Amino acid sequence: MKYDDFIDKNNFNKKVIAPSLNQYDYTDMATNILNCSNIRYYAKCKKCGAYHFNGVMSCKQRLCAVCQKKRALLWYMKMLPIFKYYLNSSNKIVFVTFTIKNTEKLKDGLDYLQNGFRLLSDKAYKITKAFKYLFIGGVRSIEIKRGANSNLWHPHMHCIFIKRNNTQFKEDFEFLKSAWNTVLCTVHGEVAKWGSVDYKAINKTSNDKFKLVKLKSVEDCCKAICETFKYATKFDWQNQSQDIPELVEAIKGRRLIVPFGSIRNLLSENDIEHDLILPYTEIKKRFCAVCGENDFEEFYTYEFSTIRDSNIYDFRENEE
Repeated sequence: MKYDDFIDKNNFNKKVIAPSLNQYDYTDMATNILNCSNIRYYAKCKKCGAYHFNGVMSCKQRLCAVCQKKRALLWYMKMLPIFKYYLNSSNKIVFVTFTIKNTEKLKDGLDYLQNGFRLLSDKAYKITKAFKYLFIGGVRSIEIKRGANSNLWHPHMHCIFIKRNNTQFKEDFEFLKSAWNTVLCTVHGEVAKWGSVDYKAINKTSNDKFKLVKLKSVEDCCKAICETFKYATKFDWQNQSQDIPELVEAIKGRRLIVPFGSIRNLLSENDIEHDLILPYTEIKKRFCAVCGENDFEEFYTYEFSTIRDSNIYDFRENEE
């Protein structure tokens, strides 16, 4: 995380998120978020003495702006080599977004999403068998926001599937549309139009006729993939503060990002949560932005005023 980005999110925690949670008596959560980043890690260049931001100790709260950003970066780092391998193989990578009808209660919407996907990928025998034939694994992520026009809750699920290279994209799309509505009808116990599917391939050429995204390289593909998991919630803290109790209670105990299939044993939400408490960057792979050297002295501090913001730099990336 860049230092300026960290400062912005830390200030947002203090000025908006923590006071909003205190307003609805979530005092313990607010206190943890206020204390988030109290321990900050730095690296001092042994040659020129420049200070470099090297991460913070995290509170691990779901609604903390700093921790949300760190989670997104950690998922990116762990997903990059895995999906890079698949993008270079005979498999294809696809974006899939599953939506449901907007709901009045957020808990209901999240239940419909999670139970629907559970049926699709694991519990509905014939549908699940067809699903696993098409897709060998992937990652799913829930995003929560209010509908722009309805003002109802609009939770939806972004997924990245690893597709076997044995069927046409249009055939897969038709199957997913039908299967998704079928499992939602089962969840609701009523036959109706309950949801929709958006389906995009990300590593195909511009000659394909179906709904595709053209990207320049494997790295660009992976960056686009990881953008899917950037935010768990798109929440307007200042204009939707009345929704805070419902949001907090609805996401309590839920896993919002879940690997499945062939990815299940390679990525773990528990690993991400563990890594949140560690310094973020590996300074052995970084260079001083001032003099270009890569020999650093590491330390941490509670006393932020001892180092002026103007003296703190971000690392220069290893260009190899």
